[in-house]
Amino acid sequence: MLFPARIFALVILIMLGSCGFQPRGSMPVADLEQVYVLDQVDIRQMIDRPLSERLANDLSARVGHVLSVPKTNVPGIIISSEQVNERSLGLSANLLNRQIELEKRVDYEIVGQSGETLFSGTLVTSEILTESQSSLGSMQQQRRILLNSMNADLSRRLIFKLDSLLKDNTGQ
Repeated sequence: MLFPARIFALVILIMLGSCGFQPRGSMPVADLEQVYVLDQVDIRQMIDRPLSERLANDLSARVGHVLSVPKTNVPGIIISSEQVNERSLGLSANLLNRQIELEKRVDYEIVGQSGETLFSGTLVTSEILTESQSSLGSMQQQRRILLNSMNADLSRRLIFKLDSLLKDNTGQ
């Protein structure tokens, strides 16, 4: 019973792919030869801010070359601020662990090929961290894992925004 459903789903995906439909994760950003990611984050915001590195790595998988400095006739993303805020949510159900909401806020600007600002905005993402009284080391590791997950989410959203703006700007 499950086998025919899988075949049907596969046939639908093939049909959608052949008619030009692209799933949300597939980006024509890959048509670009170069793009730049400029990090203008203040030195005080250096902790927990490897978003520009994550973004450059994610873009390099789709684009020919990712630059770290602006270049004429090359679109880019400028990250002007990154902040990680922690807010205590109280005790968890077992009363031994404390829950903390990690929130990451990023201010950014997307620049087109002619150097004009296509869009500027702020992205926010958050995760819940459960702080255990027994193990400080594992909490730091869990915090790093959550921040990596948050950076991956923000990077995906920035690439999607860049892609949609470039499509709108080129009229595709």
